[in-house]
Formats: sequence, C-alpha cells, structure tokens
Amino acid sequence: MKTPAKTLKRFYDALKALPSPAWDDGHGRVLIVGDSTRLLELLPPGWADVVLTDPPYSSGGAFRGDRNQSTSTKYRLSNTLKADPDFEGDTRDQRSFERWTTFWSSAAYKATRPGGAILCFTDWRQIAATVDAHQVAGWTYRGLAGWDKSTATRPQLGWFRQQLEFIVCGSRGALSRGKAADGIASAGVFHQFMPGRNKIHLTQKPEAMLVSVLNTRHDWSIVVDPFAGSGSTLKAAAQLGKCALAFELSDEVAAIAVSDSLDRPSTDSATTASPNPPTLEHVGRPASACSASGNRRRRQVTLHKVDSAA
Repeated sequence: MKTPAKTLKRFYDALKALPSPAWDDGHGRVLIVGDSTRLLELLPPGWADVVLTDPPYSSGGAFRGDRNQSTSTKYRLSNTLKADPDFEGDTRDQRSFERWTTFWSSAAYKATRPGGAILCFTDWRQIAATVDAHQVAGWTYRGLAGWDKSTATRPQLGWFRQQLEFIVCGSRGALSRGKAADGIASAGVFHQFMPGRNKIHLTQKPEAMLVSVLNTRHDWSIVVDPFAGSGSTLKAAAQLGKCALAFELSDEVAAIAVSDSLDRPSTDSATTASPNPPTLEHVGRPASACSASGNRRRRQVTLHKVDSAA
C-alpha cells in the first residue's frame, strides 16, 4: 500500500533532527539505534499519531533473583534450540520499572498529537505499574486489549495456561470514537500463534497481529515504536502504507532485525491460531536451523548507533 506524499514529507522532515538511520526502506519505515528515551525527546511535539511498542517487561519471575536472570533463561524453553540474543533493560524491580516507564512514555506523550494513542504490550504482572506510569506521563487510560498466543503456550498442570499478553491502551486527551472516528470496530482480543521457527527475537510479536492492531484507525499515519526488537512494527506499517519510526538500544538486536527480517519478505502472514494449534513439542526451531555452535549464521550489517552516554 502506497504512503501519501504529504505524510512522507512530514515524516522525513522530522528525522532531520535525529541521528543517521541504521535502516531506511526509503518509503517511510526507519530504524535508528540508540536510547529511545533520548531519541523520543528529539521528535517534534505532536508529530506521531500512535505509539505501538513492546518494551522489556522486567518480569519473568516472582523474585528478584528470577528477574535478574538473562532474558534467554527467563523466556526460552530449556529444550529449545535457539540462538536469539539476550536484550537489555529486563532486570528492573517493579518500582524502578514503573519509574522508567514514566520516563519514556512521558517523552512519547509529548511527541504524539492530541487525540493520538499509545498501545503498549505488557504481561499480567506489570499491568498495574504500566497503567499508573502512563497516567503519570499524561496519557488517558482507555482499557486493555489482549493477545491470545494459543493453547500451545505456557501450560501449567493444575492451573490455567498463561497464553495471554495484554495491550495497555491510552490516548492523549480526547479520543474520537463512534461515527466521528476514522477506523473500524477492531477486535478486543487478537488470536495469533507465533511459531518458534519464525522468531528472531525472544519476545517477538507476530507481524500479522500488529497489522490488525494498526488497522484499527486509518488516521494512525505515523507510528512510533521505541523498542523495535525484531522490527515487526516496521513491517506491519509497511503492509498498511503507514510511516513508522522505530528505536532499538542493542546493536546486535538491530543487526539481526535488519538481516533476518526487515530485508526479507514477511513470513508469518498465515500463522493465525487455529482450533487445533501445534503442541509445545512442535513450537521450537528445528535443529537444522541452527549451526553446531547453536548460533545461526548472520549477515554482517553496518549500523549507526547513538551514543547513549553523550
């Protein structure tokens, strides 16, 4: 879908104040490596239409020792052959997580137009902290949407499967709805299975689901994702002809996103959860997809990174 020329001009004009991109498709989708809190502050006030993002949850355990483990230990099955890198920022306790969320969501609030929205993924442990932080930052809380990852995920004998993640929804001030809204009556729960063989990031969200999320409103022309990860938001925006700017703190994660996702065709368009989803033993990446050392071969990508200490 083609992006309107007027939107493209507004998008690229704002990027003149930012560092050089690590990746730019030339059609309004851009990835920049650096600290998102600093980079968000460089955006023009009221520039973005929607913030769609999946920050580190700092979850994955009930105790401090659990949270302080590597992300590959917390979020990966022990018998899964994976080579995805660990990511930073996932060891905060809940108090510091809430304060950190206030920092970046405050910068995102200033960069978003009145009537714009924030859609932020989180898990059940961090819903309250995320909602509170967003409201402190100025966002008006608009409830939750959900991602159903299918019954193939997180089984617990004698208890309920933890197959849901949540989207904390908010707006900058009043939100047009009903007949005045430029959009559709979107689902409140998105049913989408994410096969392990398609993942290049430990907490990757399915591109097809993000397409459905972004399709909720047609006036979400410029999307900002402060935590790019695999780059799924950029690819979803491309499918809908929307402009999207994403930030990623890690050089390694950004390089993998470019080489294994952004420069390749979409792979998850047909992964919607079915009445008979795959079972756990079928979810992991086949051994043939990994090298003998457990690491997949990566194409070398040169990135421009923002010095977070500057």
